Amino acid sequence: MFMTNSNDKSGELLGQERRRRWSPEQKLAMVRESLEPGQSVSVVARRNGINANQLFLWRKLYQDGSLSAVSAGEAVVPASELSDALKQIRELQRMLGKKTMEAEILKEAVEIARSRNSEWIQERDLAKRILNGDRQAKLVAIEAFEPFTEISLLGSAIQTTVHEHGIFESRLSIHGSDLIPTEIKSLLKSGKLSTKAIPIGRFNDLHQDYVCSCALRVGRELLAVLPDDLVIVTAMDNVLNGATGHMQELPILSVAFSRSTMDALNPDAIDPSDAMKNFVHNMSFKKTFGFEPVAVLDATRFAVGA
Repeated sequence: MFMTNSNDKSGELLGQERRRRWSPEQKLAMVRESLEPGQSVSVVARRNGINANQLFLWRKLYQDGSLSAVSAGEAVVPASELSDALKQIRELQRMLGKKTMEAEILKEAVEIARSRNSEWIQERDLAKRILNGDRQAKLVAIEAFEPFTEISLLGSAIQTTVHEHGIFESRLSIHGSDLIPTEIKSLLKSGKLSTKAIPIGRFNDLHQDYVCSCALRVGRELLAVLPDDLVIVTAMDNVLNGATGHMQELPILSVAFSRSTMDALNPDAIDPSDAMKNFVHNMSFKKTFGFEPVAVLDATRFAVGA
């Protein structure tokens, strides 16, 4: 229990009202005393010669922590300033979160840029190898850019090779006879569906157009990826081998596509089969019989300085 006396020099009498100035320690002692079981604010206030309302105020400050701060020698922040400070803290937290998100975005952008820069360096080095005559580099470029994805979906397998003098050749396993329809279906006036076998001449024409269009597509893709002025494309399909009497996958079209001639064509208007006349090629085709095996073009024939 805290009691004051006339010899206590820690208090100070002020003015005619003889109000005592209490130290933080004395205020805390009275507040704690009023909080003890069996004690009341009015009794403790009267015992210490203070107004009960004053003690109530100190109790509130005590509960808010301000009175403890004064006792510890810390600064007491007014409620208005505390509210403003909390608002500033929340704003700083919001800004910090925004900056953190921006930092993450920038970090991701840097990683993407580094990845793309690495890819660019690899592509640049690959291009230098190709220009320096590295034959293997051409194969790596074709594998990396995958220009034949759509054709492969049609069932045409593609193999590539680079000959000794740097001439690039691609061989396609067409299997066009498996893709060309063998029947013509039409709806009769009676509402019935009519199915007839497609005429052999029509079937062979479609087969030829398909083979030539695949060869043109591969030639265009190769010239788009490689810096070469000429590439050879050879189409393979199952045809009758006259020497054995059996069906066998053999060359049916071998064509040398030159860049200058390819660039001069209008791909949207040409007939694929007729377009072969613009290039050096080997093809034996009869409308009534279809394709016959042909010899593959000799790459050394087109080698510069050969």
